[in-house]
Amino acid sequence: MSGHRRAALALHALEDADRALILGQLEPHDQHRLEAHLRELHELGFQRGGDAAEVMQSAAASKEESGDRLASASAQQMFALLRHEPAALVARVISLQEWRWSADLLTLFDALRRQQIATLQAQFSTAAPELDRALLEQLQQQLRMWENDERTKPPSAKPVGLLQRICPWIR
Repeated sequence: MSGHRRAALALHALEDADRALILGQLEPHDQHRLEAHLRELHELGFQRGGDAAEVMQSAAASKEESGDRLASASAQQMFALLRHEPAALVARVISLQEWRWSADLLTLFDALRRQQIATLQAQFSTAAPELDRALLEQLQQQLRMWENDERTKPPSAKPVGLLQRICPWIR
């Protein structure tokens, strides 16, 4: 993750007045980059400020709700949703909990992708609860859309937009 992204994450947690004070002391180029990253965090649904314990609790509750739908998905459904996504993102999703479809999902990827995903899985922790929440919500939404319209199959030719936008924040 770039220095600007790390700085944006730190600024994102601050109150408006504190954030404005810090941004005001930076060069215009840095201000614009950080403001763009702050907007991106807002669009991705990251909560601003607040108690860290409260954010973790909210993310855990959301993970449970999303997990129910995702836990009952098949490996084929998850493959259809994730096959065009970066290995880092697939590894992150698999690492969120013990999914019943994880092993079967991995067998659907070619050997090189399986190895990439397995290598990356060991690197993830639960230090990004809002990212995890956003990932689970997006996957749940994609599954719900598929289940609500039996004529529609999961996306096979185009990647899920939000998942692609979240990926730079986990590299």
